Parts: sequence; structure tokens; C-alpha cells
Amino acid sequence: MGQEKLYIEKELSWLAFNERVLQEAADKSNPLIERMRFLGIYSNNLDEFYKVRFAELKRRIIISEEQGLNSHSRHLLGKIQSRVLKADQEFDGLYNELLLEMARNQIFLINERQLSVNQQNWLRHYFKQYLRQHITLF
Repeated sequence: MGQEKLYIEKELSWLAFNERVLQEAADKSNPLIERMRFLGIYSNNLDEFYKVRFAELKRRIIISEEQGLNSHSRHLLGKIQSRVLKADQEFDGLYNELLLEMARNQIFLINERQLSVNQQNWLRHYFKQYLRQHITLF
């Protein structure tokens, strides 16, 4: 009787880690700013996942299909998509919850279209005076 190797695919392991990051964002014992940071980390991690792991998985599927092989990768792709969908729904709920909590604390996220002309001018000056010198182009 042979022993089966039990393992978790690296793609699912990566997603499990990111789900733990999302759990930290949901943890009300963490300060509000930290919870927002965890949402940012989750989002950045997911972007990286799609750039690296998901793209590699798609390449493996294409190669398997070209060679006429039955690929485990297609099954894995389905697992990934359902987990990401569930996690993204949780992310959206948490994001909206945290925006409301921020508003209760008089903290608002705005974009450049919501700034007055004076605010835009102040930001341009601040950027030129204090930030631009620290930016390095690659």
C-alpha cells in the first residue's frame, strides 16, 4: 500500500495567507488605521498573486491543452476563482464597514476631483517642495 503525499498547492497556500490578512482587517481589536492597512496589504498581495501565480497557472493550462494532456491546473483554477470570489466579497464588506467607521470618526477618503482649487495648489506645492526629491525613477 503506497503512501500518498499530502500537500497544499502553493497557489492555495498563498490565498490562505491572504485570507489571514483579511481576518486581521476584520479584527475589531485592531486600530482602525491598521485595519485599513490590512485591506491594502490584501489588495496588493492579490495583485501580485494574479501577476505571478495565476499567470503561471494559465500558462500551464495552455501548454497542457496544446499537448493534449488532462491538466490538474484547470481544476485548481476553479478552486482559486471560488476562493478569490468569496474573499473579495468579504473585502468589499469590510471596506464599506471601515469607511463608515472612518466617517463616524470624521475621517474621509477623497480623490483629486473632490479637492478645491486651493487644496490642489497646496498639494502641488507640498509635492514639489517635500516629496519629489525623494522619488527615484527606475
